[in-house]
Amino acid sequence: MCGFVGIISNQDVASEVYVALQAIQHRGQDSAGIGTMVEAGNRFNMRRGLGNVVHALKQSDLDALPGPIGIGHVRYPTIGGGTVDDAQPFFYRQPGIIMAHNGNVTNYGELRESLLERSIHLLSHCDVEPALCEFADHLVQSRPKDHTLDDALGALKEVLKRVRGSFSIVAALMLDGKPTMVVLRDPNGIRP
Repeated sequence: MCGFVGIISNQDVASEVYVALQAIQHRGQDSAGIGTMVEAGNRFNMRRGLGNVVHALKQSDLDALPGPIGIGHVRYPTIGGGTVDDAQPFFYRQPGIIMAHNGNVTNYGELRESLLERSIHLLSHCDVEPALCEFADHLVQSRPKDHTLDDALGALKEVLKRVRGSFSIVAALMLDGKPTMVVLRDPNGIRP
């Protein structure tokens, strides 16, 4: 069990995400993290740490997280170890996506191998990372930049074809020239 929150506003959201993470702290105390995106979508900021929210993230971390769109996560590990490399959210550089999840991806090994065949390397043992890589890879295959909501929907359909398990996912990226948040859950709707 993990917990995540996503907020979109017309002002910086890091402080609000931090407070929301404290409210869902009971869902995971292994690590906590926040990722934000500036309104222009050309800069992403991440801070992650081990332990509960107040130990993992300090005021200096929140000050380094500008942006009106943000995702926060508290982790209870079901796969991977208790290292900061496995803390969420995750960021993928191309096309620029922040992602977090709650759940279990049951075909992590199969996804890792499939991604390696495309020269995409995972940096953690967290099971949301291959879902993020699949989403980003399919999104960039649709067009190299200036992605649309239709592009994202197509990429999310591919994620649902490849990623198995029970999960809820949240992602932030630029779509149709605007900061956008998308959510996805497994086809059986197991995770709320």
